Amino acid sequence: MKQVNSSNIELIQYSGTTMTVTFRGGGTYDYDDVPAELFDRFIESDSLGKFFHDEVRGKFNNRKHEPPEEKAPASDLMQQLRDSIEKETSEPSKEI
Repeated sequence: MKQVNSSNIELIQYSGTTMTVTFRGGGTYDYDDVPAELFDRFIESDSLGKFFHDEVRGKFNNRKHEPPEEKAPASDLMQQLRDSIEKETSEPSKEI
């Protein structure tokens, strides 16, 4: 992704016919079937935010990237394992 000089847009990328935009306020979106000519005009525009609002927003199918699922730190996982083992060893065993 290419970092850009814009107050609203942080990163942009174009691959195939998909334009990816990361906004400074948060959120990364893919815009489908964007013509290469439009992307070229976008990156050469004086105001990326104005061009985006006038020429892209609401005109292309888009989808938001979901943030990656946060993983528990290893120390938390180890504590959960210790708690589970302690619980198993402190409970009386049940005989059938």
